[in-house]
Amino acid sequence: MRAAIYARVSSERQEKEHTIGSQLEALRNYANQHAMEIVEEFTDEGYSGARLDRPALDRMRDLAEHRGFEVLLSYCTDRLARKFVLQALILEELERFGVKAIFLEGGAADDPLSKLMHQITGAVAEFERAKITERNRRGKLYRARCGEIVTGEVPFGYVRIPRRDGVASHAEIREDEAVVVRRIFDAYVQQGQTIRHIAKQLTLEGTPNPSGGREWHRPPCIASCTMKPTSAPCTTAAATV
Repeated sequence: MRAAIYARVSSERQEKEHTIGSQLEALRNYANQHAMEIVEEFTDEGYSGARLDRPALDRMRDLAEHRGFEVLLSYCTDRLARKFVLQALILEELERFGVKAIFLEGGAADDPLSKLMHQITGAVAEFERAKITERNRRGKLYRARCGEIVTGEVPFGYVRIPRRDGVASHAEIREDEAVVVRRIFDAYVQQGQTIRHIAKQLTLEGTPNPSGGREWHRPPCIASCTMKPTSAPCTTAAATV
């Protein structure tokens, strides 16, 4: 019986038992023990199971459609896909092409009981991931409301101060950039200059832009300094300078 192997590990989480190498070794052993001929191995390393656009997964599905194998071996259902709805889509597609899916953790996926167990397991796993995502979102929201910086990027005119000595991560005005922000606000609001004129003047002077370059002619350069509410402290601080 011809078999194909599919293995996957995401870049953000690589548990020891789910590394590509260990998955392949276990799947090859299973194939040998059951006298299966491995026609091809498909591996997606660094790809999230929450999406279907994975190179190796696409190739595996194409080969299945062309009846290139009869059995798909994978370590467990979440290696195939993280979300239950995606698992169901792939398994239904494989079944339509006459391919039997076997998971080392969970068994075959073609009998009614296994299908039910895969559905229950997938639903529970999806629920757990949703809870973790929501907890992370609520945690970030709480820290943000407490004044903590929860992202790695801060607006032009500020510098991010990491959490230390019990003090939450926060942003402080970076004076050399704040001078530029104040100047832009003054030229645009007080003097009535156009964004194009301001950008041209800053470019001629070689003033560093938010990306570190020297050209300000692109609208996002000015917008990133003037269109964010977080830029306001840089401008109000000008009154005390």
